[in-house]
Amino acid sequence: MKQAIYVPNFGDWGNADKLIELTRRTEDAGFDGLFLWDHINITGADGFDTIDPTVALTLIASESSHLKFGPIITPLARRRPWKLARELISLDQLSGGRLVFGAGLGEPEDLEFAAFGEEASGKVRAKKLDEGLEVLDSLARGFLTNYSGQYYNLTNVHFRPRPVQTPRFPVWIAATLPYKSGVKRSLKWDGLFPVVMPKADPLVWANWFPTLEDFRAAVGEVQNSLSEDKGFDFVASGNLGDKSTKGHSLEDYKNAGATWWFHWVDESPDTFRETIKKVSAGPL
Repeated sequence: MKQAIYVPNFGDWGNADKLIELTRRTEDAGFDGLFLWDHINITGADGFDTIDPTVALTLIASESSHLKFGPIITPLARRRPWKLARELISLDQLSGGRLVFGAGLGEPEDLEFAAFGEEASGKVRAKKLDEGLEVLDSLARGFLTNYSGQYYNLTNVHFRPRPVQTPRFPVWIAATLPYKSGVKRSLKWDGLFPVVMPKADPLVWANWFPTLEDFRAAVGEVQNSLSEDKGFDFVASGNLGDKSTKGHSLEDYKNAGATWWFHWVDESPDTFRETIKKVSAGPL
């Protein structure tokens, strides 16, 4: 099971210099990946420092040599899929083929969508997500793309160059349990990142982590529907520095099917040095 640092793009990590230091420490410590949240307004009127995800991912790609990296999770409904495809292809080229792309509906809908006059309906965002993924997939594979959908229409579009990875970079899908839509959506793609909808404070990261039972059930649902020869990743989660989640160890989640473990990093401005210290200690 590979291990990665999972970091917000706001708070302390909205600072480019601190993000660069985190990237260097993550690679030097022997982690396999560094993945970034994709938000533009999650803190609302609080006004936390926030860095643009594509700019930040460019820094991560440039300051590392072997880390897998990417946006986890991009709310595709608020992006033009062709512009995003161009950015992702460029990042995969820049990094020599290390990009992973994560997609989902995005939260919170009021701050990230409605605040800008964009459609906040979950049903509409889900349809735009599915159409956007189809468009992005075609463009990233280098196909001549003609697409006619409810929300997106393309005529004779052909992107070059293609990504370094073939047939394109991996696409992981977020699933908010207990809802099944994300799990089902992931069957068409390359990975699943399951979280749970918090019943308590959403700023306590542990409230987002699935129990071992819920994680195993999501993995089983996917595995029962996949062909045996299809490579597929499953992401389990824990707080940075913790050796267990919801009473179960990393090994328990690995045995349940996890191929990646995400160490979630706090966004608070008073934890920067403590975070660097924990990251420098290396994978668990």
